[in-house]
Amino acid sequence: MTRLGAIATRAIAASSALLSASAPPKGIVVEHEGSSTLVASWADATDAHISLDGAHTAGGFIPLTVVRTTDVGHATCAWVKNQIEHYKKVDDVITDKFLEYIYLDGATSYANGLRTCLKEAYGTTAVLSCNRSPEVIQVTALKEISSGPYVLYLGETKGTLGKVYRVYRDAQQAFMSSILPSTESAFIPSPFNTESDATVGVAVPSRLYSLYADSKKYPMHGIRVGVKDIIDIKGLRTSNGNRAWYEVYEPVNASAPAIQTLVDYGAEIVGKTKTAQFANNDRPTADWVDYHDAFNARADGYQDPGASSAGSGAAIGAYYWLDVAIGTDTGGSIRIPASYNGIYGLRPTFDSLSTTGVMPEGPFFDAVGYHTRSPYTLQSFGKTWMGSKHKSYPSFPKTVYVPDDLFPALNATNPAAYALYNEWISKLANFLDADIDTRNISVMWAANASESIRSYNIYDYLHLVGFDLEWKYQYETVFVPFYKEYAEKYDGRMPFRNPTVAARIDHYINETSERWNQSRTRQLEFKEFFTEKVVKPDNKSCSSGLWLTPSNPGRIGYINVEPVAAPVVNETALTFSQLYYSVFSGSPEAVVPIGQVPFNSTISNHTEYSPVTIDILARPGCDYVLLDLIAALADAGLLDPSGVKTGRTPF
Repeated sequence: MTRLGAIATRAIAASSALLSASAPPKGIVVEHEGSSTLVASWADATDAHISLDGAHTAGGFIPLTVVRTTDVGHATCAWVKNQIEHYKKVDDVITDKFLEYIYLDGATSYANGLRTCLKEAYGTTAVLSCNRSPEVIQVTALKEISSGPYVLYLGETKGTLGKVYRVYRDAQQAFMSSILPSTESAFIPSPFNTESDATVGVAVPSRLYSLYADSKKYPMHGIRVGVKDIIDIKGLRTSNGNRAWYEVYEPVNASAPAIQTLVDYGAEIVGKTKTAQFANNDRPTADWVDYHDAFNARADGYQDPGASSAGSGAAIGAYYWLDVAIGTDTGGSIRIPASYNGIYGLRPTFDSLSTTGVMPEGPFFDAVGYHTRSPYTLQSFGKTWMGSKHKSYPSFPKTVYVPDDLFPALNATNPAAYALYNEWISKLANFLDADIDTRNISVMWAANASESIRSYNIYDYLHLVGFDLEWKYQYETVFVPFYKEYAEKYDGRMPFRNPTVAARIDHYINETSERWNQSRTRQLEFKEFFTEKVVKPDNKSCSSGLWLTPSNPGRIGYINVEPVAAPVVNETALTFSQLYYSVFSGSPEAVVPIGQVPFNSTISNHTEYSPVTIDILARPGCDYVLLDLIAALADAGLLDPSGVKTGRTPF
């Protein structure tokens, strides 16, 4: 039997400044591979230890793959090779480098010739196990170790396993930072990067670590998640998209409860994504002064990614290695990026997920939501995250609202998108065996709102309610303490704010309580009208109907075209639109990509394709009806069951 000390001579190269015989380094670079880099981190290596035989040189490194053999008993070469080939298929981190040493976890006996066979197949130098055999080197593991690639750091008496990450270049500049898990549910900024042109390198862990996780205890095990940078993550600073804020405030000591739930469920939080400043509607590119906007991967690469969850939407549209991105939605900040990037998104029912630890904007509107590419991930992730907050129903709604003030006009502006909508809506109605109701919101308001208000034009009546209930509140809860603390730290100075933020906040500083109360009353009047007269309660389907809106009819929005005017926040601003139906009523709204249409790009001088998406809105509390419906539509072929693609085109 070969002793470990005899095989530990080929250590992975690392800076001598990082090495210590008594403790592993925080991390090392294993190798560069083009635009990605393989690294190992010991930041959260608390119990992943292997006791050594003492005949080794402390301070060395061994690349190693753990193969779980608990269920096989007798390990043959064919069985181990089959496992390794499966690992390669499902994981984007493991490489043959980590097959130089293989640790078999769980088998009680080993076939003759195992070591020779693996050496011929993968160049394996040695096989390690807890059980004595001529085919393996015996070591002692202090706990069960997850399958996957590791780097074993050789200490004085024990080896510490560092998890391996692949660092991807954030070519779309969608991330503010990459992060690594530390101890006690905390995180640290990742020190790693890859080929860089002022971009972040995002480190993602091997998917193999969660391959055999307890799905009941960790229902989100292995899901890679990005988080919008207005949401607190323990151990990190929150920027809110503002450089001054980032400098003033220290790393937070607790994650937002909504994020802690993801961590507790086994999700892998890999980084913080870019946000429009203070979750406002910064316009590209003029309003993005402190940080550059994220780049939308669709079409020519220079289309508006949407706001304010710009980084979350852009990342999901661009990166196959990211599964879900968390955002927030006060007036459209989940739905707009989802539609512009041609991905799935959900703004849940108001108050479905805690907003503690999330920068506030509108106390009656703020919602935490998410983006993804898969209709099935949209369903499973949302139902797991929100848990018992909502429930499923045996039937789907039997009325589909297709408002005639939104869809028919598209026939003149984008006939290809209009035709696509018509075809898809017809299939939806047939699938549901539902009636199509083409009445628009103005007509329904005039017929069904309370008698005291139905005579008012709905757009006039509600046109500034959204702003009224957002910016004065944000000024008082966010900016007043921010100004004070910044001034105390910087000799009475004012912090910089992006143009849209400054215009909105400054305009609403003097809003009266009477104006606030009036707008709150009007918002509640709309909620009563919409939830009792439009998407009414239904015992079988939760919501009597589904309200559809054309969220992206093949929009073209170049980011190199500067806005022609300053941000408008005065009485001429129109804030009540289709985006606010769910906001004012507290309803769930899902963004669904259904196709793409061509256009001639002035950037690429090429025919490109813009996503076409439709929004589906249901009654408050009917989130799972929406999620179940979208999954059922994928089962039926009305949506692509494989989800949307990353890159230039979603389909």
